[in-house]
Amino acid sequence: MNGDVGASGKPLRGVARKVSLIEPSSAGFVILAVSTGAWKIPLPRRGAERKRALARLSGRAETLRGAPEVRSATVFAGLVRPPGQPREGQGGAAAYDVVLLVETDSPARAREIADDITAENPAASNSVRLVIAGSNVRRMGPVDPRSGGVFLFNFFTGPSAHATLDAWQYTAGWFEQETGLDNSTVILPDEASHSPFPIINHCRWDTLRQVLPALMFKRSFRYFVLATFSAAGVVPHPILYRVHS
Repeated sequence: MNGDVGASGKPLRGVARKVSLIEPSSAGFVILAVSTGAWKIPLPRRGAERKRALARLSGRAETLRGAPEVRSATVFAGLVRPPGQPREGQGGAAAYDVVLLVETDSPARAREIADDITAENPAASNSVRLVIAGSNVRRMGPVDPRSGGVFLFNFFTGPSAHATLDAWQYTAGWFEQETGLDNSTVILPDEASHSPFPIINHCRWDTLRQVLPALMFKRSFRYFVLATFSAAGVVPHPILYRVHS
């Protein structure tokens, strides 16, 4: 993809450089994401169903932490849906307000865990959930949940994983340049997941002030980041979270 050209075919101003990358991790990843109900945009509703989902996934995470080949299991609670959500006509936005992220020693082990989760009946019939297993296809740096802060899961829809990654490498360069982002793990779902999202990006900042003002007030977020995605036919579904357990 030509990172200098927008959807109109005209050059984009203030184009960011490609993101700085390190070698991908050999780990496997499982994402169990739950939507417990409508958001009071841009904030999630903090009802009883959400509390049950957080408790349920926290219990699962505690069990998984003691399992062989599991490196970490972290539960995230939705905080805010930032600017950059799909526009009307681009399909519904991802609305997952509770997420369990499991890191394993291998993608094969991640698939086993995802299969176990999928085989179970949902504990809450009103919840909408996503279960995927995958591998790390691009990485800026490790994402450390132990240090707290604000975490992003960006659920991308697009024509293919290749096209989405091509757009991501430029937009991630903007985040690196404009918000000081120095970590990111891009998860590529395996075929067995039948994921509606070609890739899912996960990263963190120390505080909301590092990222949210840039999304709201920097003009280049719209005329470069969103325009780059639009030119590639890619739609971001970003949600910011805090660690719950």
